[in-house]
Amino acid sequence: MNGTNSTSFTITALQPVLPVAKFSNNVTSGNAPLTVQFTDLSESAERWNWDFGDGNISTEQSPVHTYSGAGEYTAMLTVSNVNGTNSTSLTLIALHPVLPVAKFSNNVTSGNAPLTVQFTDLSENAEKWDWDFGDGNISTEQNPVHTYSISENYTVSLTTYNANGTDSKLAAITVLKQPNPSILSVANFSSNITSGNAPLTVRFTDFSENAEKWNWDFGDGNISTEQNPVYTYSATGEYIVTFTAANENGQSTKTVHISVNEKNENSFEA
Repeated sequence: MNGTNSTSFTITALQPVLPVAKFSNNVTSGNAPLTVQFTDLSESAERWNWDFGDGNISTEQSPVHTYSGAGEYTAMLTVSNVNGTNSTSLTLIALHPVLPVAKFSNNVTSGNAPLTVQFTDLSENAEKWDWDFGDGNISTEQNPVHTYSISENYTVSLTTYNANGTDSKLAAITVLKQPNPSILSVANFSSNITSGNAPLTVRFTDFSENAEKWNWDFGDGNISTEQNPVYTYSATGEYIVTFTAANENGQSTKTVHISVNEKNENSFEA
């Protein structure tokens, strides 16, 4: 009888190593367009599938993605290996950007040179201010004061900024020439007659000093801007003629009384 023989060995059944999905991102909210860096931190992963929640996907391990529109998005990472898959997700919020709105007021809009203007900022969401006063001068103060020394029409511009954009507003400033008392107009005139029968024709002659414009009010509802008008009163009455002479520095006025009598139809004419 020859007998038997035996041998043995050990078989080890291992627990399958499943992937574990993990990731981090540099931001979870911000103004659109919002760019997010996704960094894979998964364990035992061999493949990566990203769904950014806005219709876009990626198979990169650590992608960068930009959300162009405002909204709430769920970003999902699914990782896999030969043993299975695993997923994790995170919510991100892309906000509507808050833009600046440029607004300001000024204490005066016109006046004689030199004209000092206080500008007061009333803007919304502004972080920086650029003023252009329209005369070659600028300022980055929030509430500047500026003096215009030359008579002219100016356009003031305020541009405001923040991280999301800019906005501008304009305003007009009128700077007038300072009146010179030494060259003020002095109204003076004569009339060839001050009374007579209707119809009464009167010749007015200007003798004003430093006048550039003339305004006549004949007292019966009619006016003229001629320098030396001739006017006929057709109706009887008592009239006050008002004459105004003007230049860029001011004006002055003079009046005269005109009497228009009824014509005597029975008077004898030689």
